Amino acid sequence: MKWPAILILVAIISAAALQPIIEFANVLKEKIVINAAMVNSSRAAQVNAVNIWGMMDMQAHVDEERFAYYFAEAFSQSLNLTLTEHDVSMYGGETRLRFSSNDERFNDFEITVSMERRLYDEYAAEFYGLPDRYITVVTINLATPYYFRTYWLRTVNGVSNDDYLLEQTRSFMIQVIN
Repeated sequence: MKWPAILILVAIISAAALQPIIEFANVLKEKIVINAAMVNSSRAAQVNAVNIWGMMDMQAHVDEERFAYYFAEAFSQSLNLTLTEHDVSMYGGETRLRFSSNDERFNDFEITVSMERRLYDEYAAEFYGLPDRYITVVTINLATPYYFRTYWLRTVNGVSNDDYLLEQTRSFMIQVIN
């Protein structure tokens, strides 16, 4: 009777020890899914946000409002979300987007899209006499709270259980070649 009791005890302890490991695997899986959605949405917005009427102009640029619109549309479709707030800052060049989940799979997302237009290579323009080439540097910051499901990780995280944020940042540049 001693061996079955030990086997049952080992099974219970191993199950309790595996729960946090499985929870961290779920966190990693959600980070990968969110990152893939963010990368694909930014690519879709990058393709659609170029002002096609200014392509023949030497000062062609990326339309910030169109970029935010196409990013929000693609991101909400990829993760089954609804855009709840779209706030455009007039001074900082930032767009804040808030999403809520339609199927309660994810918590609310808060995304900040900021764009900065700058010269590509100022040194080459001065030294070689090349014309100025402008690029648009896009930075996307994403944050969403993650609520732990297992008892042990909730206890470690604290009473409020809203301290852990899944945060991701993506930066890239868009150049319109004339």
